[in-house]
Amino acid sequence: MRHEVTPPKDRQRSLPRGLLSILFRIIYFGYLARKVGAEGMAAVSLLSMLYGFLPLIFLLAVPTAIQRFIAESVARGDAGTAGALVRISLRLSVVLSVLGLAVGLVAAPFL
Repeated sequence: MRHEVTPPKDRQRSLPRGLLSILFRIIYFGYLARKVGAEGMAAVSLLSMLYGFLPLIFLLAVPTAIQRFIAESVARGDAGTAGALVRISLRLSVVLSVLGLAVGLVAAPFL
Protein backbone atom coordinates (compact mmCIF):
# COMPACT_ATOMS: atom_id res chain seq x y z
CA MET A 1 0.00 0.00 0.00
CA ARG A 2 1.48 3.33 -1.06
CA HIS A 3 0.54 6.62 0.53
CA GLU A 4 0.55 9.79 -1.50
CA VAL A 5 2.62 12.62 -0.12
CA THR A 6 0.69 15.85 -0.30
CA PRO A 7 2.46 19.21 -0.37
CA PRO A 8 1.76 21.61 2.48
CA LYS A 9 -1.35 23.71 1.99
CA ASP A 10 0.30 26.90 3.20
CA ARG A 11 3.10 27.20 0.63
CA GLN A 12 2.52 30.91 0.46
CA ARG A 13 3.88 31.24 3.99
CA SER A 14 7.16 29.44 3.32
CA LEU A 15 8.60 32.11 1.01
CA PRO A 16 8.25 35.02 3.47
CA ARG A 17 9.67 32.83 6.23
CA GLY A 18 12.70 31.99 4.12
CA LEU A 19 13.26 35.61 3.15
CA LEU A 20 12.87 36.72 6.76
CA SER A 21 15.40 34.12 7.85
CA ILE A 22 17.92 35.34 5.26
CA LEU A 23 17.33 38.94 6.31
CA PHE A 24 17.94 38.12 9.98
CA ARG A 25 21.17 36.30 9.08
CA ILE A 26 22.43 39.27 7.10
CA ILE A 27 21.65 41.65 9.96
CA TYR A 28 23.15 39.29 12.56
CA PHE A 29 26.40 38.70 10.67
CA GLY A 30 26.73 42.43 9.95
CA TYR A 31 26.35 43.22 13.64
CA LEU A 32 28.69 40.38 14.59
CA ALA A 33 31.36 41.55 12.12
CA ARG A 34 31.41 44.97 13.73
CA LYS A 35 31.67 43.54 17.23
CA VAL A 36 34.31 40.80 16.81
CA GLY A 37 36.42 42.14 13.92
CA ALA A 38 38.12 40.25 11.11
CA GLU A 39 39.79 37.56 13.25
CA GLY A 40 36.59 36.85 15.12
CA MET A 41 34.65 36.55 11.86
CA ALA A 42 37.26 34.11 10.58
CA ALA A 43 36.63 31.93 13.64
CA VAL A 44 32.86 32.25 13.21
CA SER A 45 33.16 31.30 9.53
CA LEU A 46 35.29 28.27 10.39
CA LEU A 47 32.84 27.12 13.04
CA SER A 48 29.90 27.64 10.69
CA MET A 49 31.64 25.57 8.04
CA LEU A 50 32.39 22.78 10.53
CA TYR A 51 28.83 22.92 11.81
CA GLY A 52 27.62 22.37 8.26
CA PHE A 53 30.11 19.68 7.28
CA LEU A 54 30.21 17.50 10.40
CA PRO A 55 26.67 16.16 10.03
CA LEU A 56 27.43 15.46 6.39
CA ILE A 57 30.61 13.59 7.27
CA PHE A 58 29.29 11.65 10.25
CA LEU A 59 25.79 10.81 9.06
CA LEU A 60 25.96 10.49 5.27
CA ALA A 61 22.27 9.65 5.04
CA VAL A 62 22.74 6.48 7.08
CA PRO A 63 19.64 7.06 9.25
CA THR A 64 17.47 7.54 6.15
CA ALA A 65 18.76 4.32 4.61
CA ILE A 66 18.23 2.41 7.85
CA GLN A 67 14.67 3.74 8.11
CA ARG A 68 14.00 2.53 4.60
CA PHE A 69 15.36 -0.95 5.38
CA ILE A 70 13.31 -1.10 8.59
CA ALA A 71 10.15 -0.10 6.70
CA GLU A 72 10.81 -2.75 4.06
CA SER A 73 11.35 -5.40 6.77
CA VAL A 74 8.12 -4.44 8.52
CA ALA A 75 6.24 -4.51 5.20
CA ARG A 76 7.52 -8.05 4.58
CA GLY A 77 6.45 -9.04 8.10
CA ASP A 78 10.03 -9.76 9.21
CA ALA A 79 10.00 -8.35 12.74
CA GLY A 80 13.33 -9.98 13.66
CA THR A 81 15.23 -8.15 10.94
CA ALA A 82 13.46 -4.88 11.75
CA GLY A 83 14.42 -5.21 15.43
CA ALA A 84 18.02 -5.98 14.53
CA LEU A 85 18.16 -2.93 12.28
CA VAL A 86 16.79 -0.73 15.06
CA ARG A 87 19.48 -1.99 17.45
CA ILE A 88 22.20 -1.48 14.85
CA SER A 89 21.00 2.05 14.08
CA LEU A 90 20.98 2.97 17.78
CA ARG A 91 24.51 1.66 18.22
CA LEU A 92 25.66 3.47 15.11
CA SER A 93 24.10 6.73 16.31
CA VAL A 94 25.87 6.45 19.66
CA VAL A 95 29.23 5.66 18.05
CA LEU A 96 28.96 8.54 15.59
CA SER A 97 27.87 10.94 18.34
CA VAL A 98 30.80 9.97 20.55
CA LEU A 99 33.14 10.29 17.57
CA GLY A 100 31.78 13.77 16.81
CA LEU A 101 32.17 14.76 20.47
CA ALA A 102 35.77 13.50 20.47
CA VAL A 103 36.59 15.48 17.33
CA GLY A 104 35.00 18.58 18.85
CA LEU A 105 36.91 18.22 22.10
CA VAL A 106 40.21 17.68 20.29
CA ALA A 107 39.64 20.60 17.92
CA ALA A 108 38.26 23.02 20.54
CA PRO A 109 41.63 24.31 21.81
CA PHE A 110 42.68 25.21 18.27
CA LEU A 111 39.53 27.17 17.45
